[in-house]
Amino acid sequence: MKKIITTLLLFVSIFAFAQGGALADLKFEEAETAFNNQNYEATIKKLDEFDKLLGSVKDKSLYLRIISQDKLFEKLFYIAKIGVQIKNHKEGILVTNIVENSAAFKSGLEENDIILKLNEIKISNTVEFIENVKYKNEGNKIYIQLLRGEKLIDKTLFVDVSKDVKDENKIYFDDKNFDFLTKFRKNTNAYLKAMESNGLDERYREINNINEKLEKYPKDKASWFKEKQKVIDKSTTIVEEENRNVKELENYYLTVASKIDSWEYDDLIKVGVNIKDLQKTHKKELKEKHYTYYSTDNLVTAYTFRFRNVNNHKIETSTEIIEDFLKIIKKEFGIEKVFLEILQLKLSDTYFDYYYCIDSPYSHFKIVLMITRIPMQTTSKIYKYPKTNQDIIYEQMKTMKNKEIQTGFY
Repeated sequence: MKKIITTLLLFVSIFAFAQGGALADLKFEEAETAFNNQNYEATIKKLDEFDKLLGSVKDKSLYLRIISQDKLFEKLFYIAKIGVQIKNHKEGILVTNIVENSAAFKSGLEENDIILKLNEIKISNTVEFIENVKYKNEGNKIYIQLLRGEKLIDKTLFVDVSKDVKDENKIYFDDKNFDFLTKFRKNTNAYLKAMESNGLDERYREINNINEKLEKYPKDKASWFKEKQKVIDKSTTIVEEENRNVKELENYYLTVASKIDSWEYDDLIKVGVNIKDLQKTHKKELKEKHYTYYSTDNLVTAYTFRFRNVNNHKIETSTEIIEDFLKIIKKEFGIEKVFLEILQLKLSDTYFDYYYCIDSPYSHFKIVLMITRIPMQTTSKIYKYPKTNQDIIYEQMKTMKNKEIQTGFY
């Protein structure tokens, strides 16, 4: 009887083992399927179930676990993004474009929104915004306060990550990554030790390369937090430096704004004067080379005029004329921060157009320079007009040959 019971128990054990082996094989197949679908978290979960059913860790399980961990490890460096193009604005940062289906798009951000705060922190410039977003993890919430027209709006966004842009420092902004790194390194060491006697096959070399990659990261928490503080300090320094640059630029813009508003070429025409008075005092100039735009109350709102028209028969070349005039403008308004070359347009082998803009966020007027070079002459025009009257210049410029180019800098 005792012999029968022993045999029966042995049979049950064998059957259970066979059943467990079959179930374990199923779990490993599920792990491979998850890996092929690039679901690496699910892969590791299925491998945990596989190892538990077998009561030990198999080489194939450990290898697949390490490769899955390596895929997850690479994702730790993808910087976060919300899908906007931005530029500095005197009140915060201005949204100039929104990527379709991005976090910003889904949350309802719009072009020309001005972002004031991020997670209750006032944002002064684009660098500060980027530094406060890029180290977030995929799916993290961020809270934005923005100005739309005169209305304050609060938005909640779930950040995306950019697979095209990595930052090696991002790993330090989540302390959970240290625990992940510790387990990851432990698995690579275990695999290399177990497989060393089998020779340097392809898998061994692959895991060894991964293990060497992990060597540069801290192995204890004290070293981890020390490195983390270095990264935080570096990020803080970048933001502080940009804040100083923005402040310096703002002071420059404030200073140069009055120059833009008061500047007149050769002191010929003053925006704001009565056109009838101007016709009496500048009759010859207006007839020869000026175009003026004025409102119904006869006040000059904008003007243009040709100030250079030189034939090649003279000593000065067209190139020298352009360079000389640009030097005068740059000397008047200082460094090039306010002086922007909008575009150079080659219309043909001999016909070139150049467009420049002089502007400040604090000025009431804008100055646009247009220089045309053709074989026999260089024609240059200047437009000065109030920013509130851009439509006047726009309508005038629409009559020129290339409408798309002429309206491109508005």
